[in-house]
Amino acid sequence: MPSDAMAKLTSKGQITVPAEVRADLGVSEGDRIEFHRNADGSYRIRGRKRRSILDIARENPLPPGDYTVDAAVDYAMQRREARAKPRRKS
Repeated sequence: MPSDAMAKLTSKGQITVPAEVRADLGVSEGDRIEFHRNADGSYRIRGRKRRSILDIARENPLPPGDYTVDAAVDYAMQRREARAKPRRKS
């Protein structure tokens, strides 16, 4: 069982995640750490690896067609903007 770890909060609200915790979470520089609030008010943390542009491209393939890089980027940006628009409740 791993030992407990502790970090000090700075005046800017920052902490340094101890090396043992980073290793346990499988995170490194540039990755994100998510904080999830449990029903009892406690928190759990989860490491989230930074994805490469290739990972994102594999998850969001372009429809069939002949694309230039600029056209592919335009298509991806349009899809991103469409997803980001707030949805109105009926």
